[in-house]
This record gives sequence, C-alpha cells and structure tokens, in this order.
Amino acid sequence: MKLYKGLFLVLVLSLVFLSGIVGCDKAPEALLMEAEDAIKQAKNIGADELTPRIFDQANAFLSEAKSLNAQGKYKEAKKKADSALIRAQKAIRESTRLNEAHENSDSDGY
Repeated sequence: MKLYKGLFLVLVLSLVFLSGIVGCDKAPEALLMEAEDAIKQAKNIGADELTPRIFDQANAFLSEAKSLNAQGKYKEAKKKADSALIRAQKAIRESTRLNEAHENSDSDGY
C-alpha cells in the first residue's frame, strides 16, 4: 500500500511539473525583431520628426517589451511588442502621407 502511495505521489508531481513546462509561453523574439525593424523604417522616413508622439510611443512600447522579455514575462512582452509594431506602422503611414503632401505642395509651385 505504501508503494502505491509513493508511486501516486511521484505521478502527481510529474504531471504538475510537465503541465508547468507545457503551459509556458515562448519568447516573442520574431515579433520584437519585426517591431524593431518597423521602428527603424519609420525613422528612415522621418517619423521621429514628422510624427514624434507616435514614434516615441512605438519606442517606449518596444523598450517595455524588451524589458518584460528579459524578465521572462513573455505574454506581457508580446502585448507590448504588438503595441510597438502597431505604433511604428502608424508612424510609417502618417509620415508617408505627410511626405507625399509636402511633395505635392512643392510641385504645385507655391
């Protein structure tokens, strides 16, 4: 009977340990890189000057995402990296629109 109790305890502890491993989130490395690349692209087209608020938000979210990722808080890091990517893409869209508007006004001869 004691043998069964010991075996049962080992089995339960094994299941608890394995469920902890399986339930772990993965680090959002690809998403972090995608957000970082989008921020670089935004800077290359002048978003840091044309849409500074949105650009700064993207950088702040990316910084938070990297910090959370380093702490192993992958779910939270993913959310912040998603936000960084969305803000960077918005900065790209807005900066592109402003650049095009500026080019159009220059070509109007004013």
